[in-house]
Amino acid sequence: MGYQNFLENNSATDSALEVLDIIVGIPRQVERTSAKEAKIFAQEDSFYGQFSKNFNHLVFSDTVVFTLNYPKQSNPDWINRARHTMSYYSSILFAEMFKNGLPMRGVIHEGDFISKEMCFAGKGIVEAYQLCESLNMSGLVFSEQLSKDIDKDNSDSEESHFTYLTPMKNGGEIKLLNINWLEYLDDNEISLCKNDIENYVLKSFWGHQKDCSNAVDIKVRNTVKVMRKMLLNPHFVDSV
Repeated sequence: MGYQNFLENNSATDSALEVLDIIVGIPRQVERTSAKEAKIFAQEDSFYGQFSKNFNHLVFSDTVVFTLNYPKQSNPDWINRARHTMSYYSSILFAEMFKNGLPMRGVIHEGDFISKEMCFAGKGIVEAYQLCESLNMSGLVFSEQLSKDIDKDNSDSEESHFTYLTPMKNGGEIKLLNINWLEYLDDNEISLCKNDIENYVLKSFWGHQKDCSNAVDIKVRNTVKVMRKMLLNPHFVDSV
């Protein structure tokens, strides 16, 4: 969010290069984490090896794409774990970007796509992108059909995912499963957020010399609201 404004207010050196390093570096870090965890758990659980083998990322402009090819004849348990793990890695990315003054919009979606080298195409990619662009807040959500599918499965933690009336740019709202990415901030960041959430959100939106015009105010308010919902999680309420 605010990428064009960022480009207008920063030269191609110093701050701009620093931000580009963040945009490119964090997905690589996530992918390395995936590979490391796969290596650790591969002997005990074949899921991690399959996940790491089929997990990829692509960065272009202000967009980061994580993809996961499901193996043929994947059983429901494998798919459920894949959804949870994709949520986990997406949350790591989201939290790090927000903390570094780069608030994002994110969607996890299941659909058909093809990939070859650095190119991705397919209906699934288009559907995820369209929903992502329609969100009128900085947040991480499951797509509508995926939200319904996961909601039927009681194995997913209610602490990590919560149903929320999600604001859209057209003025409407859709009930979607939102992901509590705040869980992946460190204790110091959580403390800053809890002490003054409005300031914490504005600091991210203003990061790297970005402007925050009146037109962006609604996104800021919506982001504060959904983050207040996240902080109602007992994990945060009970923490000191």
